[in-house]
Amino acid sequence: NLLEAVSYFPPEKFVAISSAAVYPISDGPLSEKVHVGPLDIYGISKAANEMQVRAFCKANGIPYVNVRLFNVYGPRETNPHVIPHILSHLQNEEIPLGNITPKRDYIFVEDVSRALITMAISENVKNETINLGTGKEYSVEEVVNTLSEILRKPLKIKIESQRQRKSERPHLLADISKLTKLTNFKPAINLQTGLYKLLKY
Repeated sequence: NLLEAVSYFPPEKFVAISSAAVYPISDGPLSEKVHVGPLDIYGISKAANEMQVRAFCKANGIPYVNVRLFNVYGPRETNPHVIPHILSHLQNEEIPLGNITPKRDYIFVEDVSRALITMAISENVKNETINLGTGKEYSVEEVVNTLSEILRKPLKIKIESQRQRKSERPHLLADISKLTKLTNFKPAINLQTGLYKLLKY
């Protein structure tokens, strides 16, 4: 419906939000050259969205960019992701978690907003698929340890078997060299600063 509306009111550029969930399992950084290989329905839906955007925008002569977001965190998050879950248990004696070794590329929402605006207005970004992450990855355990350092108090993890996923990516890391090359954009907020800002919020 949105793409059909765009055909009647063409924007200067169509910026579509996709996800790193389109990628297959990999132990190293994922570049946009890696063939898609989603593991679940969510990833499949995002891969399909990307194809729709490419086909529709090319047919209607509308410049586009498919932005593959990695793990976004920050204030006002409404999805039950791991960082909000951890924060909701900071007052408890233990933080109930499942898999704590998988590593993710966490990017703060302010960096995401800045990057999306940059891609929207950049003349160099046209008809592209681009990763948006930090190029650094941290395990769930490292996130808890970082929060512990910020709060200056020990945080204890309790592993619960019912929270452990049967199938889990060990790594999900963005290669952001294409983003940097096309826009000179670099994330400004590291994990410790981002978590501090989130705690303060």
